[in-house]
Amino acid sequence: DEYSLEAVGQWPWSRRRFAELLDSLRARSPAVVAFDILFAEPDREVGADAALAASTAKLGRVVLAVAGASHGPTTPALEVLPRAPLVEAAAGLGHTNVELDGDGRVRRMQLRAGVGVAYWPSLASAALAVAQGRTPEPAPPWREDGSDPQAWAVADEVLLPLPLMPNEVRRFSFTEVVPTAPPTLPPGAVIVVGVTAAGLGPGFRVPD
Repeated sequence: DEYSLEAVGQWPWSRRRFAELLDSLRARSPAVVAFDILFAEPDREVGADAALAASTAKLGRVVLAVAGASHGPTTPALEVLPRAPLVEAAAGLGHTNVELDGDGRVRRMQLRAGVGVAYWPSLASAALAVAQGRTPEPAPPWREDGSDPQAWAVADEVLLPLPLMPNEVRRFSFTEVVPTAPPTLPPGAVIVVGVTAAGLGPGFRVPD
């Protein structure tokens, strides 16, 4: 958020910062930590990817994001995955794609998505599986007859439980959690790490 950017500095941050975050959260024994941040490119700082991979493996209940990229009906869709060492260290991967309704608001999500085959679980589904002690396995690689093997496929659509009540989701600034997670963060929490500062990521509207 804006407070964290003021304290830590310009985005993107070194992945050592996220390693520090996981090390801090580990002391609070979260059920799962899901990153709604894509770690696709090598970090500019030598050793930062290795530091994040090590902290991810130590916590053991970390889910990372997969994104789909499509640039039109004539261009094959792409899957953007985290760096290989991070994939190996993570407990699971989940897609973060969002489809908007005609009025530009989000009311639903697809529990599965992928290129050609909707096999990646959503980030939320993968996080729930890890929190419950299950492995978030991709779906079997089958495709409907006549479907485009190069298109972004989605399946298992569900409506979101909206609106959320104010006390259902607690927010913490990065600077409130690093270097020491606050005692108000309960053990067994489901934690989602994302970007909320203006201009750093897409913002989505939901029905009031």
